[in-house]
Amino acid sequence: TQVHLPVSRGDARQRHHPGLDALATFVRVAALRSFTQAASQLGIPKARASALVARLEQELGAPLLQRSTRTVRPTPEGEALL
Repeated sequence: TQVHLPVSRGDARQRHHPGLDALATFVRVAALRSFTQAASQLGIPKARASALVARLEQELGAPLLQRSTRTVRPTPEGEALL
């Protein structure tokens, strides 16, 4: 599920907000400690979830998740963002 917000109070149309999608994906990955499970719940490919989080990390200039072959967990910077 992607995050959508109304454009303005008087406008019922909704638009895509990539920054919020990336943040929502990060929060879900951190909560589940799994890109695979988060992507499944969000209805997006795992590669897309990974790319969204990587873009957020790049924009913020800090690693948000510590990744290994078996686990994903928030870094101190990631914990602060949560």
